[in-house]
Amino acid sequence: MNSRHRLGTIALMAWTMGAPVLAQTSGPAVARITVADGIELELSVTGVRPNGRDLEPRVQVQDGDVYRMIVDGDGYARFAYALRLEARTGGVELLFRPVRLHEAMQAFAPRQRTYVSPFRLDSGLATFSDVQSSGTIRPGDSITLDLFEQRETGHRVGDVVKVTSVSVAGLARLAALRTRREDNRPVLTVAGMTIRRAGRVLNADRPGTLATAHAVGLGLGEKNGTVFFSAEPPQTEVPYGVATIDGRVLRFTLDGVEYECTGSEPVGPPGLSSVWMYVLREPLPYVKGFFVAGGDSVDVLMNPRRRQ
Repeated sequence: MNSRHRLGTIALMAWTMGAPVLAQTSGPAVARITVADGIELELSVTGVRPNGRDLEPRVQVQDGDVYRMIVDGDGYARFAYALRLEARTGGVELLFRPVRLHEAMQAFAPRQRTYVSPFRLDSGLATFSDVQSSGTIRPGDSITLDLFEQRETGHRVGDVVKVTSVSVAGLARLAALRTRREDNRPVLTVAGMTIRRAGRVLNADRPGTLATAHAVGLGLGEKNGTVFFSAEPPQTEVPYGVATIDGRVLRFTLDGVEYECTGSEPVGPPGLSSVWMYVLREPLPYVKGFFVAGGDSVDVLMNPRRRQ
């Protein structure tokens, strides 16, 4: 069966571009990629017209996840997203999720000793506002994504993602690839945290108050909610932002207010300087106020009732 699916239009942040660069563009730019041996996708840019800004589609595959970016002729990033393929009964499911700036930098940075920025920005990085799903599809099926508008021409630019081949052996290889990645999953630690909000001490834990896991959480008091952190790519929950790590210090901004959390132990492994940050406004069952939490993933921590 060969079918096409269209995902809904995404509301994008405003984007201000420089003077247009004229280019003669004919036909979609097609990228054929291998997610794992036996699993292949085809990505095609649509909506590009002659005399519009020249666009350069880029794609990278890391540990079974696909990172996509559209860059204009001046090197400015116009849109980015990540794609994850999951095995389902009768086919596969494609999950399209937002990409944050530090993740895009890591995915598309040149593999060399000296750092060179892989793209330019004149505003925030445009990406999806939340996670979107294709539902269960099969080889030969295509998904159409509506990404952004070419201001010079008024045309909508999109991506067509086609599943060209999926094999049982390929799905097994993909699962093994992710298992190997999980064996090296970074562990975070929140221990004896002193939490400062706008420079003032909000709470100071005893040194023995700790949580260490692949995902950790901090209760900021009943009025401020709970924040969760993980160094792993988002799955279902959409990140609120990014927190920075400097040894034993964790820094982030919530509702426009700066927080600094200093612990008795290093927050992450050496070299880890930033983590994904998630926010839960409603109270968690069984705990309230100031507390620490740890779990296998942010999804597990933020949705404890799913385990019951």
